Amino acid sequence: MNDDGIQIPDQWKNLRVETWEGSILLLGPVDAGKSTFGRYLFHRLLETHKSVAHLDADLGQQTIGPPGTLGLALRDNASGDSGGNKSFPPGGGHLLRFVGSNTPRGHFLPLLLGMHKLQLAALEKGATAIVINTSGFINPMHGAAVLKWAMVELLKPTLSVAFQQEREMEPILAPLRRLMGSSLCLLAPAPGIVIRTDEDRKSFRSQQYKAYFQDAQVVGLSYKHLAVFPNRTFYPGQLLGLEDATGHTMALGIIEKIDSDEQALWIRTPWWGSGKVTTLRLGSLKLDKESYLDEPI
Repeated sequence: MNDDGIQIPDQWKNLRVETWEGSILLLGPVDAGKSTFGRYLFHRLLETHKSVAHLDADLGQQTIGPPGTLGLALRDNASGDSGGNKSFPPGGGHLLRFVGSNTPRGHFLPLLLGMHKLQLAALEKGATAIVINTSGFINPMHGAAVLKWAMVELLKPTLSVAFQQEREMEPILAPLRRLMGSSLCLLAPAPGIVIRTDEDRKSFRSQQYKAYFQDAQVVGLSYKHLAVFPNRTFYPGQLLGLEDATGHTMALGIIEKIDSDEQALWIRTPWWGSGKVTTLRLGSLKLDKESYLDEPI
């Protein structure tokens, strides 16, 4: 049994994980056990790899950074951990890329770009195995198949692990079965997974935002000489990302006050002024001050 109270299926235990390396992409619907398997796989890989990374690309149910971001965590076994430390997410520095939405819909390009940049960062840091968790967005009518195919072609995983109960993943998997250089592993959804409602997911995001902004302060920031994406149209309560010159997100912020004449913003953020902000990336969400519930702008 793992830390989530889930009984680990024999199908997972019998996987020859010791032969797995490179990027491993996890695909499947919501409440199939992808995140649980991702954590399990992360620790299994640490038994045979010196450095393993976990890239969480589930914008709405993020486990490494706050919602609306992509998160990268890495554990180095140079100290001889060998998978014995089961904490998750692993300690140490995390890298974030702000997308600004709790769903991939309408944000395919920044999602793919951010995933690729974090994958490159993991490789540069010496990771020999990268677990890439994705969201449960699988509806082909909303473009999910196109998105997942693009992930495979861009990230070039050595293995895609897909969770499927019946045939719900076939619109995505059918071409991948015949794609040269692509390997596929099918798993059944994990037994015992708690089914979460939309309200449960909203509540989870609210709790994550509340914890993230717990020690935040209001700071003034001039955007006169900053790059601002996608434009300089600001809204009170809007979520934004503060980026450094590498494009990584140093912190998130919530817009509290806008002074267009002075080209300045007052934002609530846990950022304390360390590092140089070069870019503001505006999200498509705003947060309620009291409840920290998110809603589209």
